[in-house]
Amino acid sequence: MVDGRFGRYSIIIVIVLILSGCNKDESEDDKYLKSPVCTDSFIPKTSEFKVVGFYPSWGHASLPVSEIPWDKLTRIVYAFAVPNADGTLDTKDLTMIQELTETAHKHGVEVYVSIGGGDGSNNFVWIASKDEYTKRFVKKAKQYVFENCLDGVDIDWEYWSGYRTNTVVPSESNVFVYIIKSLKEELSPFGLGVSIDLGASHWGGKHFYDDVVLYADDLQVMCYDFSGPWSAPGPHSSYDQAIGSGSTINSTGLAYWINYRKWPKEKILLGVPFYGRDFDNQGGEGITFSEIIKLSPDAYLNDRINNIYYDGIITMARKSQYVVDNRLSGIMIWEIGQDSWIDSTSLLSAIDNIIFREY
Repeated sequence: MVDGRFGRYSIIIVIVLILSGCNKDESEDDKYLKSPVCTDSFIPKTSEFKVVGFYPSWGHASLPVSEIPWDKLTRIVYAFAVPNADGTLDTKDLTMIQELTETAHKHGVEVYVSIGGGDGSNNFVWIASKDEYTKRFVKKAKQYVFENCLDGVDIDWEYWSGYRTNTVVPSESNVFVYIIKSLKEELSPFGLGVSIDLGASHWGGKHFYDDVVLYADDLQVMCYDFSGPWSAPGPHSSYDQAIGSGSTINSTGLAYWINYRKWPKEKILLGVPFYGRDFDNQGGEGITFSEIIKLSPDAYLNDRINNIYYDGIITMARKSQYVVDNRLSGIMIWEIGQDSWIDSTSLLSAIDNIIFREY
């Protein structure tokens, strides 16, 4: 027979352990901010259309924060924070976050952080594999936005495990919806936004379920890279490729999302490149617009030099006019440091002359 005292002591010990566990969970949550920590009184500039420029961390030297053309942007997206497999974030490359945010806000320009990217998305599939990792990712993303006084977060998920077999992995696509929904619920009470980046065809587009439209504020369609080292020489971002046509599963560009998928155009931004594809000397690798215009005095007026394909200022103006005429949300740029920065040849100036001309 067991002494009753030991039974009572056992019960007490169990209760203490349970309470200790609860306190541990609470202390973990206490590590995360409940609201943004901001000392500035930021007032965003008003504009009917958005002009969103990506600013990669490796572009600091070529385009210092002090030289960014703030008057021609409504938002700057700092790229990239890289997700780790356990849901934490690697932000060590974002060394200019404080200066960037303070300077942007002085000019009325929003600042988002982009997570993922073409070379930084592989771990999303691991984050999707465990509920623990998924929830941690949401907390870490929110924390980074809050502690740096940002205006939102951009999720640039560009790798899916189904790419290997050209199939959709439902668990990953469902987790993506969950992440965007959760971030929306966490950020929107503070007036902060969530954007996502999309490919321009069904090959990548099929991984994005329609429910995500309910939660993402901005849908940025990357209407470029229709050619590259993987293809024969040809345009990678022509006007016709970017806008697309028809309303079938084979439609590309904006037509795929607006006509076939029926996603709301008022949330869609047309993604444009400030770079070309060089099939003459680099096998289709990228070449910046600033490098291209050095090759020929009138290169900025055209879209091709031999087998180098790009957007000149005339095509960029046409794309901008399409955004205005069709009342899209705006234009997204990859990336602003690749421009010429001579006003008469600048792609950003070509956009600015249309988007902000009368609006």
